[in-house]
Amino acid sequence: KQWYQRRVRGDDSDGQKQLAFLCECPGWEEEQEVQPTGSPEPPQDGLRASPVKSMPAKGKRFIYYPVASSYWKAQSRCVNSGGNLACPSNARQNEFIANIIRSSTWLGVLDYNEEGVFQCSSSEDLVYTNWGLNQPDNSDGGYGKKEADFVVMRYKIGSDEHGAWFDQGSMTNLQDYFFDFVCESECTVGEEGCIPNDPSKAE
Repeated sequence: KQWYQRRVRGDDSDGQKQLAFLCECPGWEEEQEVQPTGSPEPPQDGLRASPVKSMPAKGKRFIYYPVASSYWKAQSRCVNSGGNLACPSNARQNEFIANIIRSSTWLGVLDYNEEGVFQCSSSEDLVYTNWGLNQPDNSDGGYGKKEADFVVMRYKIGSDEHGAWFDQGSMTNLQDYFFDFVCESECTVGEEGCIPNDPSKAE
């Protein structure tokens, strides 16, 4: 309720006097704040959302070691140098390796854990392959009875098979196979010698 005071003149036995009285009128509800519709107002300075920054593209750097080694010794040497045996992610990386090797070379690709399911020695997914003719065939090529759980890049300059892959056992008749090897390490595209994992990313 709302109250108003009024003063008027009135007559009584003593003559005119001022009288006061109160009026009562219905109250009203307080207006509710109207919420705006449509697009919200832009945030105040200091509260603006930061733009999403794109992550730098990743790639691989490869180093060739012309040192005949068993598969496990080669992998150990790569890990000790901060990387893994090379596992090309695309044709460009495979071609780069093919151009720097001077002998057939171990790659970081194997189906050691599950026959026929190849993966990179770094445990990353195998996203690219370059198998040679009739490969993989799970054969040691007649040198032994061990399954061919590892992968070698063929060195055969002037042939379509140069740079192609074939599967290979690690040993035969208790004698290790020895090949040169290539190690890989992660890098950021734009750094010297870094070849992108995604072919669409320019250096």
